[in-house]
Amino acid sequence: MFCIGHHLAVDAITTMFLEAADGALDLIGRDEVGAHWDDPSLLPGYRVGGLAAHLVRAVLTVHGYLSSEPPAAGSSRLSAAEYFAAALGDHDPVDSDFHAAVRARGEEAAEAGQPAVVEQLRSTLQLLRETGLDIDRDVTVLGGLVMRPGDYLRTRLVELAVHTDDLATSVGTAAPSYRTPVWEAVAQVVVETAVARTTAREVALGMARPDRHPPVVAFG
Repeated sequence: MFCIGHHLAVDAITTMFLEAADGALDLIGRDEVGAHWDDPSLLPGYRVGGLAAHLVRAVLTVHGYLSSEPPAAGSSRLSAAEYFAAALGDHDPVDSDFHAAVRARGEEAAEAGQPAVVEQLRSTLQLLRETGLDIDRDVTVLGGLVMRPGDYLRTRLVELAVHTDDLATSVGTAAPSYRTPVWEAVAQVVVETAVARTTAREVALGMARPDRHPPVVAFG
């Protein structure tokens, strides 16, 4: 598997995940988000509230998977980039049944309203901090995929960092100000995902020579 840079220690990625989740909590609770809750967001198919609820799932799934039974011994583990490549496959990012189901979950959760969505995120974060993030065993995630908890947290970090920017831009407010190491971790996973879904050559030339080679979109 292609890899850039060095892998962060699990305690570092855990700290970053909680920082990103705190930023999402602050953003989702803002008046600007509440005022536009039922308006379309910048992401096709999502209302602002649906996008906010989708953000919350990035934290809820961590608690859910860490609370579930561990996978069978000897299961093959996926990296963060391999997870995204497997989950996205060749689905159309807007029209596929897979993405329609993802949007539907967010839209359904948004029906509870902003205060309920905010409280769900707040209480889950509090629970994660009180019980700790069990990082000593593998977890079974979407579709039966097996990952180390630290690698799954990397995928959630990408979701939180990118979608908080989507949400903030949708309602005309400032996105959370994450530290540079957070964005470095996100950038690493995004580039590795682009390589996993295309080739290293396409990614390198698309970034270095966009005048001659089309840029590669990791999640398109």
